Amino acid sequence: MGNFEKHSLCTSKCIAREFPETHFAVPFALKACARIVSKIGGLMIHGQAQKCGFCKVVFVQTALVDFYSKIGDIVIARKVLDEIRGKNVVSWNSILPGYVKYGDLAMVQSAFDEMPTKDVISWNSMVSGYARVKDMEQAYELFRQMP
Repeated sequence: MGNFEKHSLCTSKCIAREFPETHFAVPFALKACARIVSKIGGLMIHGQAQKCGFCKVVFVQTALVDFYSKIGDIVIARKVLDEIRGKNVVSWNSILPGYVKYGDLAMVQSAFDEMPTKDVISWNSMVSGYARVKDMEQAYELFRQMP
């Protein structure tokens, strides 16, 4: 385990034990857990965030979607996404790479179609998803549709 991983694990454990009074640290801790694929650390942080009432904050919820997508728990990621009131483009974009990574193009297309607003990240996720499964025709078609 390298220094980054050790530091990230230590940080996530500290945050889970003595949770900050502010929700601003939660996304950073979840990102660290996702990077080292520490499901336990992320679950601890998620649990503490729930206890503190931070799980109603859109950017904390979005960080949870991103975390669960990155560690491969796409079902939980979608559940968290569905619970977000006032989803924004960042919230939607956080799940698209998860669907792409695990090859679920039907779900990535469905989520993309549900998005009220799309940005370059949304479009790139779709194009890369189709390119990843070697459907170059669909990838090119989406590329042509990009604003």
